[in-house]
Amino acid sequence: MKVVANGLHPAIQHRKAVLALSILDVALEQLAPVSDKKLRARVDTVQRWAQECWGPLRRKESSKGFQRDIRTSVEAILDAFTDHFGTGSEALAGWSAFYHVGLCLLWDARVASPLYTRSKEWSWLDRTAWGLGDVLMGVSPECDVVGTEIYEEVA
Repeated sequence: MKVVANGLHPAIQHRKAVLALSILDVALEQLAPVSDKKLRARVDTVQRWAQECWGPLRRKESSKGFQRDIRTSVEAILDAFTDHFGTGSEALAGWSAFYHVGLCLLWDARVASPLYTRSKEWSWLDRTAWGLGDVLMGVSPECDVVGTEIYEEVA
């Protein structure tokens, strides 16, 4: 069994990276339609870097069990999120909080999954994602707090 210096098996590192990108993708897809032009430009930038990060992860063949596990994890996180937010006028605030769940997962993946997250693409994703997170906190105060609470529930 191959284990790296941080003690996590490569499969676990792969899962963490895939989960982080999956949640960020969902949040970005939902933020795009409720964003103004300036915010939309930032969302587009983060989406571009997230797509760059997917390349090496998609090259690794994943089992049906792995795909089912990721789908189940994403659904569990979405379920925890929908307990906090509905739809409608709360959409921007809600998806901003959900985006911060993705940021927490991104940070977790960057720390725990060096086999997959040590690249210039992940570095740029990290920078642009946190920049968008800062903007969202200005638009939706406390979204970071709510997002972190949801992350703690599901992590």
